[in-house]
Amino acid sequence: MPDSTDFQINNKGIQQNSYDAIVIGSGISGGWAAKELCEQGLKTLVLERGRNVEHKKDYPTATKAPWEFTHRGRMTKEFLQENPLISKAAGFAEDTAHFFIKDKDHPYIQENLLTGSVVTR
Repeated sequence: MPDSTDFQINNKGIQQNSYDAIVIGSGISGGWAAKELCEQGLKTLVLERGRNVEHKKDYPTATKAPWEFTHRGRMTKEFLQENPLISKAAGFAEDTAHFFIKDKDHPYIQENLLTGSVVTR
């Protein structure tokens, strides 16, 4: 077992490419974590793989009332059957659907290592 005081530190790294903290994802938790770290003076890098969301422009449903949605905030049975994964995501509804990628556009494979079964969607 390695000695717990034996650290592998890259002290020859370039300063401009060094960060005090790296946050993966700029969602509600990652965005808040990055904000807090920056406010504490830490040099923070945020990595995001999603599309660039512009304030106001990319929130077309923000000012709509529930009765203005075709299905009052719910999704059709057909949509739910075609998208069983995203439809279970936290925050997914008719007013936020434009932020999500449909299941067919991102096929999903789930492997159970204990039973060996494979589920493809």
